[in-house]
Amino acid sequence: MIKRALTRIAWYSRRFRLMVGGSRIGARTYVGSGVNFTDCRVDIGCDVFANKNLLVEGSGAVSIGNNVRIGPGVSIITSSHHLTEDSSRRASHELFTKPVTIAEGVWIGASVTILPGVKVGQGSVVAAGALVSKDIPPNVLVAGVPARVIRAFAQ
Repeated sequence: MIKRALTRIAWYSRRFRLMVGGSRIGARTYVGSGVNFTDCRVDIGCDVFANKNLLVEGSGAVSIGNNVRIGPGVSIITSSHHLTEDSSRRASHELFTKPVTIAEGVWIGASVTILPGVKVGQGSVVAAGALVSKDIPPNVLVAGVPARVIRAFAQ
């Protein structure tokens, strides 16, 4: 009973830290342990399950729709460095930021990395270990490094 109470306290503490940072979390949303949100705005819908060790990195916005499932060890990156021929510009640590959008009903497997500016379409599944560098259309299964469409789901 004490263990359950401590688990609930930790869960409410994680939720409170997110909300204080200007983020929004919908009803019936679970955010697992070891979750790290660094300097970003996160808008999480209702009935979302974010498993342990989720990393949301960068200064961009992240929007997660309703009924999304996120596996353990997922990284969502919203900022990156410019790739340029000018070595002095590369050395300046200048960043660009692009928002990430995850639509409703998406399932993201374990250890997935989602890069800046990506939009994941409604009802899509991202297989474990995938590297998502481009937009994903609705209702498809993507896998691989980089992620590519494996098949479409019947609607």
